[in-house]
Amino acid sequence: MTQSDDFIEVYPDLLSVDKCNTIIEGMDKILDNRVTPYMQKHSVADSRVDEALFAEHDFQDAHEMVNDTIARAIELYVEKYSIIDTRNSRVIYPFSTWSVKLQRTPIGGGFHSWHSEVAGNNDTDRVLAWTLYLNSFEGEAETEFLMQHRRINPVAGSVGIWPAAWTHVHRGNPPYSKNCLLYTSPSPRDQRGSGVAGWWG
Repeated sequence: MTQSDDFIEVYPDLLSVDKCNTIIEGMDKILDNRVTPYMQKHSVADSRVDEALFAEHDFQDAHEMVNDTIARAIELYVEKYSIIDTRNSRVIYPFSTWSVKLQRTPIGGGFHSWHSEVAGNNDTDRVLAWTLYLNSFEGEAETEFLMQHRRINPVAGSVGIWPAAWTHVHRGNPPYSKNCLLYTSPSPRDQRGSGVAGWWG
């Protein structure tokens, strides 16, 4: 399978590095001063310890800053794969999103188990997954896809989008040099009481 037909798209430079850094600084400030930060802890085998903020509740400025960025990325994706365009297709996929999650992954952390974003009854209406990368890495902290034999190398300001279903099983590889900062869409089971918003992944 080539990158031209694997349905994984990466859109560079959709958010400026300055804005990425502004979000990172604000996120670090909130998490470092929070008495009880929201921690995602999975099994020991997963080695996952991530800190997360739900942007529309915890960091409204960031939520507003990147909404247009995500909307543009989805627009570009739908332009290429028009079958999922609800305006022109009989395949009705209403685009909405769950809570927007800002995630800080420490050195050695991440979700290393292979998984898809449609993993249970609460996820069945998910069509796309996306991630906005807030800082850059080379050879670490990639989003790796099992069956496509492909990795997305994080570059600040770029957005990766892919199908949410089992065809795109993936994992987050660990960062080794610094914390990895992402802006992404959680699954419904990760939400904390927020409704459907206009975002993605």
